Amino acid sequence: MPIIKWFAAYPAIILLSGAGTDLLRSVGLLGVRLRITILSIVTYLPLCWAGAFLGGAIGVTIARSISQLLLAGITWLTIFRHPHKNRPAD
Repeated sequence: MPIIKWFAAYPAIILLSGAGTDLLRSVGLLGVRLRITILSIVTYLPLCWAGAFLGGAIGVTIARSISQLLLAGITWLTIFRHPHKNRPAD
């Protein structure tokens, strides 16, 4: 995938994770939101360093996208798996 397409997809990925973290805050899961954010901060720099080492600027871009996708995935998985008051019990 050309680098320009990665740059174009990155804001959409950020939007997904941002919306998910806002939703976690709105349903009162601030502790979970904080843990996910700390995990993201701790893993972000090593992923970018590995991407830079392996692929230069393109590697960093791909690593940032992967990091953000993981953050969005963990956030939305937490939202869907956590029981909410306004959702009927399974």
